Amino acid sequence: RSSDLVACLTLASIPPAALAKSSVPSFVKVASGSKPSIVKTTAKERVAYRRAYKACLDYKRQPKTIVVDVSDLKLTDAQALHVGYLLHANGELFWVSTYNDDNFTSERFVLPCTYDDATITKMRKKLDKVVDKALSRITSRMDGVTKVHTLHDYLIDRADYADAHKTAYDALVLRKADCFGFAQGMDLLLRRAGFSVDMAFNFSGDHAWNLVKVSGTWYHVDATWDNGYTNAYFWKNEHCHLFLLQSDAVMTSDGYTDEGHGRWWAHHRCTSKKYRDEGYARKEPFNKECTTYKLYTKGFTRYGLRYKVYGTGKVRLTGVSSSAKKKARTLTVPAKVTYKGKTYKVVGIARSALAGTKAKTLVVESGRFSKARVKGS
Repeated sequence: RSSDLVACLTLASIPPAALAKSSVPSFVKVASGSKPSIVKTTAKERVAYRRAYKACLDYKRQPKTIVVDVSDLKLTDAQALHVGYLLHANGELFWVSTYNDDNFTSERFVLPCTYDDATITKMRKKLDKVVDKALSRITSRMDGVTKVHTLHDYLIDRADYADAHKTAYDALVLRKADCFGFAQGMDLLLRRAGFSVDMAFNFSGDHAWNLVKVSGTWYHVDATWDNGYTNAYFWKNEHCHLFLLQSDAVMTSDGYTDEGHGRWWAHHRCTSKKYRDEGYARKEPFNKECTTYKLYTKGFTRYGLRYKVYGTGKVRLTGVSSSAKKKARTLTVPAKVTYKGKTYKVVGIARSALAGTKAKTLVVESGRFSKARVKGS
């Protein structure tokens, strides 16, 4: 539903009336046509960004509202605002408010801290603990694609979509995120894993996602839509990989509308279609080497029924053991199943899970399945 897709993020504190007239950030020079805008970062902007970023990390020795003097750099107002958006796109800085364009001028940047110093420190420790857990799934033997895939699956398995949760802390610690929260969480994980990252914002001002550089090539990653989007154009409780490591071409022809991806601005073009053929409209992991974090392949058998882990604390019935197929006259699918001391909710039945069974009766204890296909049973 489009209402679920667009309830994400307005990049700055722009009144709705003003947004309707000009939803494109003022520093972006938009060319005619339907292609995305590519914004270049100047040397002076990079200096200003590093100065402001360092000041944010040094919050303990700063007032609650951090003020960064950039008057010596002779930035234009547009360049100052661009630096503000670079800070806005950094998932590390969850405690700094970057939502007011007026706070970024050619003279100074005004960066209010959302929390006091002690709270920021505690929150950073909690966030670091979760990030370290995610990075522990990365090994030195993995290639770049596998690393991105692993972190992507970790995030979409961990967080659920929720409005007004816009930081990496929300996504990774509170486990709730809107599109900007997912983008911030993905940004943080990729940064910490050593990748070069960027963020894309659509011209409607209501959606954001990530860009990542893998083996010298830039790709799109939209963890929000992969968290619950299907090619049938509605939200569903099912993870997929439609927008993992994709090209500009895929993002501009996503099958939805300009309200979703459409035209956007970023700092890089993504021209490679390497993963489109094997990845577009995919529901299962496309990277066969991605075995460290087996979100879709980790499974177990209990009492003759085979399950696969579908998400945090969730499994789906995927099959029946050969002995149970022959002997059982009644099959009971429990609402919950325990394996190795951990209890999972049974949330669905796969299409061919009951194929070949001799049972005449199926008992389903749960009434809350996200998907159940029992064709031929």
